Amino acid sequence: MNKVSKIPLDLNLYEEYAIHQSYSAFKLVVDNIDIEQVDQIEYDYMAQGYKIFYTDLVRKQQSNTFQLTMIIAKLAYTF
Repeated sequence: MNKVSKIPLDLNLYEEYAIHQSYSAFKLVVDNIDIEQVDQIEYDYMAQGYKIFYTDLVRKQQSNTFQLTMIIAKLAYTF
């Protein structure tokens, strides 16, 4: 089963990833995924209006699964 962590990105890292302050940014970590799921996860977040600023994919030594780390952001809505 996939383990998903979605953590608000530290404001100090916005500049490092060139993310404008009008965005709400997150670090998304998905454990135990297979390679076919990576594209689907990226597509799903883009379809929800997120912009992907960084992606890292690491193969786990013990199994044939991966850990996906993404920095994603979505424009904050103002009323």
